[in-house]
Amino acid sequence: MRLGELVRTMPGAMTTGGNTGAICVMYRAIRTGGGTGCREVSVILDGVPVGNPSYLYNAMSLSDIERLEMLSPGEAGVQYGMRAGQAVLLIETRQGTAAVRSDASRFVTGFDRVVEGQTYPWLGVLSSTAAVNAVGVGIGLVVARRCLSTPMVGSLGLRTSCNGLETAGTGVLTVVIPALVNSLVARRMGSTERTRSRIMPTALSGGIALASGYLLLVHGGDRAMAAGIGILSFGVPVTVALIDRALRVLR
Repeated sequence: MRLGELVRTMPGAMTTGGNTGAICVMYRAIRTGGGTGCREVSVILDGVPVGNPSYLYNAMSLSDIERLEMLSPGEAGVQYGMRAGQAVLLIETRQGTAAVRSDASRFVTGFDRVVEGQTYPWLGVLSSTAAVNAVGVGIGLVVARRCLSTPMVGSLGLRTSCNGLETAGTGVLTVVIPALVNSLVARRMGSTERTRSRIMPTALSGGIALASGYLLLVHGGDRAMAAGIGILSFGVPVTVALIDRALRVLR
């Protein structure tokens, strides 16, 4: 039995859709004004608002649920404010099973800053990422100079004096490893009691910023080099911090 099947039987709930399609759950006492639109209730999963709950009803098994409660707009208004305008469906999953929490977190697309209960440590993330990134960029430039060179100023091409394996290793040491380390440091410093970042999106964004900075340095010219230095010094830590804050999952 799935969540949507149980919600249909709850007092005060009215549903549309179903089977393999999306389900809309509305509070029965709220009039739709004769329209056909879905005025769906807000869903709070383990204290965290669910951004798109329509497919959650078909996907979530009752064996994952500890408690389920429908709050009318009046009951939920004090605690959830504007979010309670269409009523609130509270879902609490069974505690102590990491797999259940991890599986349920796939449906959460946003986090309420009030529910988070802890401000994001921007200063700590930016400072630690900037320090680690500076070391990584410094090592990367030293390694790159041993194998890579530009045939002429302003050229986008690169000439290598190393074999294929050494050249590939240079790319890893210059971009991949610094981006991954930046992501891990940002995740460590930016984790809160409820959430933490996703490593791969943060590392990918940091790697793109690093590659852009190196490309501007290779391109040559005073303005391009200044821009490249700016991206490598400040752009990379800022990018990593922004993605670390934006893309988060439940712990």
